[in-house]
Amino acid sequence: MLEEMYQEVILEESAKPCGRVDAVDDEHASHQYNPTCGDDLTVAVKLRDDLPADSNLQIIEKVDWTGQGCSISTASASIMAQLMEDKTAEQAFTLVQNFKELMDSRGQGIDQDKMDQLGDASVFVGTSKFPARIKCALLSWVAFEDSLRQKISK
Repeated sequence: MLEEMYQEVILEESAKPCGRVDAVDDEHASHQYNPTCGDDLTVAVKLRDDLPADSNLQIIEKVDWTGQGCSISTASASIMAQLMEDKTAEQAFTLVQNFKELMDSRGQGIDQDKMDQLGDASVFVGTSKFPARIKCALLSWVAFEDSLRQKISK
């Protein structure tokens, strides 16, 4: 029953993905490719620019992505894009680490607090049982992390 719900969320997200755009025009975008199944994604992070100049906070305003992939990589990109909006860079890096830990769990899941932080991304616990599909789920998260690191280090 729970796995059916997870599959439903993945299918819904892949059918109507959030954050997907026709093209990404950002010098700090990150392109990632999965040669195993052909997933090909580019992710760009937009930071808020309305914060005071003396603010050390870097808050994610929007995550855009483009490309094509299987339903798992498309759903993962969609959920990740939604999850990262309005997060600080520090919070976002923590979420990426939590997701990587989830993918390493081989279907066992992770600490409930971390699962709660991941929100809808926790549905990929079932995907983590299948080593060939883990990279599909991780692709957009790796691209996001790379793009965010580029953006904040400029």
